Amino acid sequence: MPITGRKPGECFRTFRDHLGPVVAAALGDQHQVICRNDGNKSSLTLGPPNSAAGVKLTGSRGSFWFSLRQNLEVLRTDDKKRWQLKTREYRYAISESNDEMTEALMRWDYVCNVPPGKQWCKHHFQVGRVAGKAVTVPFNSEVLDLNRLHTPTGFVLIEYVLRFLLTEMGVKATSDDWESILERSESKFFKEFSGRTS
Repeated sequence: MPITGRKPGECFRTFRDHLGPVVAAALGDQHQVICRNDGNKSSLTLGPPNSAAGVKLTGSRGSFWFSLRQNLEVLRTDDKKRWQLKTREYRYAISESNDEMTEALMRWDYVCNVPPGKQWCKHHFQVGRVAGKAVTVPFNSEVLDLNRLHTPTGFVLIEYVLRFLLTEMGVKATSDDWESILERSESKFFKEFSGRTS
């Protein structure tokens, strides 16, 4: 069952209040999930406020910047008595710098509506440029630019990316029971928020 509420703000707060403790268990209380409302639309970002680059993290591979953004909206339910939360877009990105002009090294994206003239997968993963150069792999007699490939993925939960930061990027979790917290959060998403199965 998707998140619903009597008013738009109730839906946004339910999701933010669910997500905040999950992020805190993985990355610490200093990294706040910020909700900006604009009527029936909202954006969730990982603090500090007004930072498109997100937050600086340090792992076993050195320091990097992690940004989390979800664009949400609420729509009237069929009975017109309640509002229902919907994800319009998300982007989770890892960058070497907090400069907004720096391209992310890797990012997970979703767009509800693919722009006109584009045919790539709504859910996808991309590898950015490194030191201004495209990351390429040989393919037959050509090369594939990984930044131009929209590699298909399924719906990527925030919990999956947090787990990646902790297990693959070597960020030290701030809670000893981070794994069970992420698992419970994933389970809640599938059972209560989405109507999907894992």
